Amino acid sequence: MSLHTNQASVRITFYILKDSMAKTVVKTVCRLVEKSFQAGDWLYIQTRSDETLHVLNKYLWSYKQDSFLPHQIWQADVQHTEKTPILLGTHSPHDLNSNALLTLTGEKVSNPLKYNRILHVVTSKTDRLQSARIAFKQYQEKGLHPQYFTI
Repeated sequence: MSLHTNQASVRITFYILKDSMAKTVVKTVCRLVEKSFQAGDWLYIQTRSDETLHVLNKYLWSYKQDSFLPHQIWQADVQHTEKTPILLGTHSPHDLNSNALLTLTGEKVSNPLKYNRILHVVTSKTDRLQSARIAFKQYQEKGLHPQYFTI
């Protein structure tokens, strides 16, 4: 796993959700987390609030009956390991050994070259869309090539 990458290999994807209901957001995040886990990523999930953090934590434990997504809420002494390749938190993960980041903040990641993959999950609420547009443009200005999908 590479902890630093070059611009050409950073994959940045925005997932714009037509439906802003919490259930839709959680299901989408769980599907993306499952794909990331299956790809062997060490993923950090960044949320805006403790409430969202705890809802996601709960749903990741019970996402599917036939699969397991090993995860834990980040604490100061917690690092990614084979036992916990998925961490969740509300802060910006400066010192984690993640190669992938899934963010629900709507804001640009301050050090995108730290990751191989960045996933932005954005609801269709006006303020969230505006933040995502600004982040998308900022990535482009740095020579990165983000993509977006409306789902």
